[in-house]
Amino acid sequence: MLLKFFQKQKIKLFASSHSIVTTYYLMKKYLNEVDLRILIENLLEYITIVTVDVDIIKKSLRSIHRDFEDAVQVFCALTIENLHCIVTRNLKDFQKCGLLVLSPDEVY
Repeated sequence: MLLKFFQKQKIKLFASSHSIVTTYYLMKKYLNEVDLRILIENLLEYITIVTVDVDIIKKSLRSIHRDFEDAVQVFCALTIENLHCIVTRNLKDFQKCGLLVLSPDEVY
């Protein structure tokens, strides 16, 4: 599991507040409410949440990124000091973000 790998390597993880809400929305198709809430709460033990604020939303709306949600992720990432990379399965939409972008398989 990727989270255990990061924990073992002492790699700090970040996610936007928007990502947590999206994860909840997508996972509710597969888990009951109680289990999903426990899953999300446990996930929060591994990651630091980056708040999506008005500045990030405005920058995302004005950015060159065609996908607004991806732009939000990029501008959240840019607020993190010494960030090494973004990990995503959606490599093509992050090509022009100015950060190193890796697939989960490339991280191992």
